[in-house]
Amino acid sequence: MKIGAVLLLFTILLLGSCAPSRLVEPLQRNENSVTVSLGGPVFKNLGAPIPMPLSSISYGRGLTKKISSIASIHITSAIYQNLHFELGGLVGIRSYQKYTNKYLPGVSATVLLNSASSLRGGISKVWPQIDVNAYWKVWAREDLFYVGISNWFELQNLRAHGEPQPNPWLLSPQIGYNYGFGRYSANLEVKFIAPNIRNDQLAIEYFSATGKTGALGVYLGVSRKF
Repeated sequence: MKIGAVLLLFTILLLGSCAPSRLVEPLQRNENSVTVSLGGPVFKNLGAPIPMPLSSISYGRGLTKKISSIASIHITSAIYQNLHFELGGLVGIRSYQKYTNKYLPGVSATVLLNSASSLRGGISKVWPQIDVNAYWKVWAREDLFYVGISNWFELQNLRAHGEPQPNPWLLSPQIGYNYGFGRYSANLEVKFIAPNIRNDQLAIEYFSATGKTGALGVYLGVSRKF
């Protein structure tokens, strides 16, 4: 396989697939949001465990009361000459009812198509992604606390040399908190990336609660609505 293809698959599949949640609650109709995110899987190659500084920018717009569109681009991937972007939307399945039943969560689902291309003349690939989050509004500011799961799907049944694809499904449970202050908000998300995949045969030494599978991911984000 060409080096560009290897870099693309490694950067996107192992790193890009673990981006934070783009939206958790639908935006209001015609409302816009811009989010800058930084973070990634925690690794130990440099000594103390630290998150990878992967960055991305996403834009959302409320189309209806329950549907919002989403577009994102991964800045770190672009620096390494891999163009990776996401297009899709979020659907509100259940609205959170703070004053009638505050214990039942709101529920949303995000459907995205990830596209990645090597600018070095390598390969191009696409991966569908489906995320589901349950969320609660807390405190007077109506901060969001949420838990959910992110799902990536590999469409090809075979790997580069005709080998069977052992991991067609990448799942990543997540938990997050969104702190609001006016039109701005700050977000912290912790994700258990791909606990169904072994990590002990990779060049990068990932930090994981289970040791030999998956990786812990930590992400910070800042958003503005307008």
